Amino acid sequence: MSFRDVERMIWKEAEKVFCNPKLKLKDIREWSSDEDAVKRNLESDEVMAKISSGVWVAVLKVNDKRTN
Repeated sequence: MSFRDVERMIWKEAEKVFCNPKLKLKDIREWSSDEDAVKRNLESDEVMAKISSGVWVAVLKVNDKRTN
């Protein structure tokens, strides 16, 4: 599996988790298997979530379409 395949898998899972089918790969600000690494770099206008593959993903709040 190539790095591109891994990124694509993360992107597709992030679309589902953030309830945003229009999410683009470039909308993912950061991803890592280490929760603390993403938290350290999280900006005030970003949110993070864990996707099913065990990876933590950060996107801008405007791209997060989950209900509160």
